[in-house]
Amino acid sequence: MAAPRNRKHILVPGPPTAEEYKPHGRKIDVTRPAPPASRAKHGKALERALEAAVVEAKRRREEAGIEVHGAVPGLYVQFESRPDVPLQVASLEDSRQGIEVVAVSHSKTMEPEPRRIERATVFVPDEISLPSGPPVVRAPNGVIKDIGEIWAKGRSTYDPAQIRVPTMLVIGEWDQDTPLYMAQDVFAKMSNSPDKRFVILGEGTHAMALEKHRMRLIREVQQFLEE
Repeated sequence: MAAPRNRKHILVPGPPTAEEYKPHGRKIDVTRPAPPASRAKHGKALERALEAAVVEAKRRREEAGIEVHGAVPGLYVQFESRPDVPLQVASLEDSRQGIEVVAVSHSKTMEPEPRRIERATVFVPDEISLPSGPPVVRAPNGVIKDIGEIWAKGRSTYDPAQIRVPTMLVIGEWDQDTPLYMAQDVFAKMSNSPDKRFVILGEGTHAMALEKHRMRLIREVQQFLEE
């Protein structure tokens, strides 16, 4: 049964008129959240959290042993905003890689004056979120371009004499790409460095950062940076 039509009507006595827009006379200050103290540390923390989520998602999937035919396997990640700070939802998507925002929801804080919190759920396909095959090491190959276009022609990408900060040169005992005499030549030309150090690590090649004695390299660099 329809409800009785007992609602009040709005009566417009005359034809509509247009008025020029006038902005609000009072300045409204919008408080923005303070940026993280260190963007680099903040980014690393987010990266570690995402990596942990990927590992946990993979573990749960393997334990469940459930596979849906025709479904695209992937990971769902939920982003939560700070109170009264909207998420940049559009930046969370990447259609080229199949990363998609599948849901956006809102809630209120439990404060006396509730503030709005926004949450976005993002789907990330497995080929992006979960590693496939054996672990790999990726390295930029811009140095190969430099070798061909600059170093091979007898020129240098920098002038060691222009280095004016404390500097440490580290070379491996078995380094064939940068022999000892080349490193010594660079070291001698660092005439304006206030504190220069030359370190040779035994049983190391040009790729010693990936070899069995890599912790020696890490300790030497860490000690130099902390002094």
